Amino acid sequence: MINPTSDRIAVKRDDLHKKTESGLFIPTEQNEKANTGIVVAIGTGRYTQEGVLIPITVAVGDKVCFHKYAGHEITVEQTTYIILREEEIFGVLK
Repeated sequence: MINPTSDRIAVKRDDLHKKTESGLFIPTEQNEKANTGIVVAIGTGRYTQEGVLIPITVAVGDKVCFHKYAGHEITVEQTTYIILREEEIFGVLK
């Protein structure tokens, strides 16, 4: 597992495979990336110049929307995560 620092957030990207009614999985184009995922870990927040901590507004377990090419992909123990700054997240999906 990874523990982000500062205002960074670890997200596990949603799978893009589509499932038919009969249960078959249809892969999408290889270069296409999902722009949603589940938050798996968050940092503590960021500090202002005055030293005030601004906490992160998303929580672990939230489904978030972000730009396809935002953040940095890393692999830890055979699981790929995207490390984003909070400002790279467009919103939380309900």
